[in-house]
Parts: sequence; structure tokens; C-alpha cells
Amino acid sequence: MSLFWKHLLGVRKLVVIVAILLCQTLLYQIQREKYFKQITTLNLSLEFIQEKGFTNVVLPQLFLQQMFNPMFRVMVLTLKEALDDLNWRLAMMEEMNALRKNNTWSVIDLPKNKKTVGSKWVFTVKCKADGSVEIYKARLVAKGFTQTHGIDYQETFAPVAKINSIRILLSLTVISNWPLHQFDVKNAFLNGDLQEEVFMDLPPGFENRFGRGKVCKLKKALYGLKQSPRAWFERFGNVIRRHGFSQSQADHTLFFKHST
Repeated sequence: MSLFWKHLLGVRKLVVIVAILLCQTLLYQIQREKYFKQITTLNLSLEFIQEKGFTNVVLPQLFLQQMFNPMFRVMVLTLKEALDDLNWRLAMMEEMNALRKNNTWSVIDLPKNKKTVGSKWVFTVKCKADGSVEIYKARLVAKGFTQTHGIDYQETFAPVAKINSIRILLSLTVISNWPLHQFDVKNAFLNGDLQEEVFMDLPPGFENRFGRGKVCKLKKALYGLKQSPRAWFERFGNVIRRHGFSQSQADHTLFFKHST
């Protein structure tokens, strides 16, 4: 059992756990859709105003920068640029070590009549309050957009915590003077077990280490795969239920356990 599960389940006074499955990619997608929906609404408003001949109408301001967290910056780098920089090389090695320790894949020859999912590196930097770089982060992701439904994956749905559940939890914490613990699961999706057979191209820049012509047969969910959110939530739910927690029927991301 990983340190995360041991620490989480060792908190005896913990009464409620809310699993929030919003990763940065999902947040960006939601905010992006919201932004372009506003753009569409704004265009319709302009057409309506021009058609009706209205004047002196104040339209809402749109601030695209609100979509992004200034503490995190996605870096647009080529593989060569990343490999030429010591900071990024170390970040890539840290990611590869984490994947190896987690037994994420086995390296094999590609079976006949099988295809692979591509892989790529995503580079981000976490900044301090003064704007200086705190952490260089390299994440290996699968190109899930190349997967085919019904062949490479089946179900993808994973519930997301409801904002009302979070508000109620915080209110009960204040009223009842409960201890409140927050956990950040590093590489959360890597805790999910894959049910489907997925083959992935070798990580870019590491082909020579594993051998040309080899592929990765994934054992764990990887960021970018269509089924990764569902695999992570199923693993989380199974583990937490085995330790006496019950799942709410009103909010499936809410788990509770009465203290003794």
C-alpha cells in the first residue's frame, strides 16, 4: 500500500472524504468551453444590437487571462530543446523514475494486428509568488485522441465532486469543530488499473534505452488516456470502501464513515 493510502486511512477522526477529480486539463477544458460560449453569446448580442439599431449598450468584458493559473505555465518546447536543458532533463528523469516505481508498463514487442497509442511530453513550470521558477515538471502523456471507442476503451465516465457537497462539508467542519485534511495525490491517474489492453509508443527521447521497435504495454492508467479518470476513481472507491467508508447515493464522489 502506498504512503498516500496509509496516511489517508490512518486519520481516525476523519468523517467525510470528498474526492475531487478535477485535474488541470479538465479545468482548462471547462474554462475554455465557457469562454468560447461567452464569445458566441457576445457575437449574437452584437448582431442583435446592429439589427435593432440600439446604441450606448455596455457589453460585458471578457478576460481571457482568467482561464489560466498564473502560478503554472505550460512551456512550448521541442524535445531537443528540453533535452538540451539540464532542468528539463532532470524533470523527465524524475517522471520516468515515478513511472518505473509504479510499474506503469512492461516493454515488449508489439503483437501482430495491434496498434499503439502515441506518447508525448508536456512541460510546465510552477512559479513562486514573485514569478521565479519553483518546480520544473515534465509529464509523459498518452495521445488518447488516437484511441477508438469500443476497441481501445469502453467506459470513460467518472463523477466530479459537486460544489454543494464541498460547501456542506466545510460548513459541518466549522459547526462541529472537525479536523479537516486536504490531500494532493501526486500522479493520481497512475493509481488506476487498466482493464483494457493498451499499447503505447516508447517515451520520446528514451527509445534507445528500451530498444528500437519495442512498445509499452500499459498496466496502469496514464494521463491522456480516455479511460484514465474512470480507472482512478474505481481504484480509489474500491480501496476506501474496503476500509469501512460508504459511498453517498446523492453524490458519488462523497464517502463517509461514522467515527467510533
